[in-house]
Amino acid sequence: MNRDNQSNYQPQRGPWGYYISLVLRKLTGVFYTYPEFAFLGRILAIFVLVGVVFAILKGVFGQ
Repeated sequence: MNRDNQSNYQPQRGPWGYYISLVLRKLTGVFYTYPEFAFLGRILAIFVLVGVVFAILKGVFGQ
């Protein structure tokens, strides 16, 4: 979707972008290994995206 907007914030956040991508990679690996978790994975992905958007907005307007 809006991967260009998200990638602009990663250099400022430093290691957080690496940790988030590492966790997401492990989660997606689990969901690909166990297909019954695919539906839960979609729901979790939506919550993660909403959380990332709120964190970015809080970081932008919190300065």
